[in-house]
Amino acid sequence: MLNPDLNSLELTTTEYERYNKHLILPQIQIEGQKRLKMAKVLCIGAGGLASSILTYLVSSGIGLIGIIDYDVIELSNLPRQTVYTPKDIGFPKVNCAKQNLSIINSDCKIHIYNDKLNIDCTDNFAIRLLINDICYLLGKTLVFGAVIGFQAQVAIFNYQSSSNYRDLYSIERLNFTSQLGSCNSGGEFFN
Repeated sequence: MLNPDLNSLELTTTEYERYNKHLILPQIQIEGQKRLKMAKVLCIGAGGLASSILTYLVSSGIGLIGIIDYDVIELSNLPRQTVYTPKDIGFPKVNCAKQNLSIINSDCKIHIYNDKLNIDCTDNFAIRLLINDICYLLGKTLVFGAVIGFQAQVAIFNYQSSSNYRDLYSIERLNFTSQLGSCNSGGEFFN
């Protein structure tokens, strides 16, 4: 994505009209707008901050946006979460966000995820902690898996208020464990 092939991508006549103010900016121009069209963004959470960010991302011409949230819209959300309307109350945020954002820009593809279960298959402790923290804060169950050599680990965290990944590994322990190796240094059989 850092150096996409922009030659094969064309802007439509409608896109030239829609983004004409972007195209005259020296920092964007046609190449920058093509990069926006090719961009993929994942937004975790669809609350107050995400409401504004998603609106601007869709308006700017981002090509694909993924939205993750499991919450439903309440009346108390509406003053801050401006992507929603009173008719959305009681419905899942991701569904309403997709519908309302598609009205703003139907050219933007939007994928929504409102699952309660997440599976972590990463090979990086910092990312694992981040995924854990997000799942913990959102009250989502996390299935964790790791492989090094011929050994594998599987665990379930945050299930019905059970322990989370941080309860298992402190930062100090992770720093020590990371010195033991990863699948990059120790190899892997299962992947």
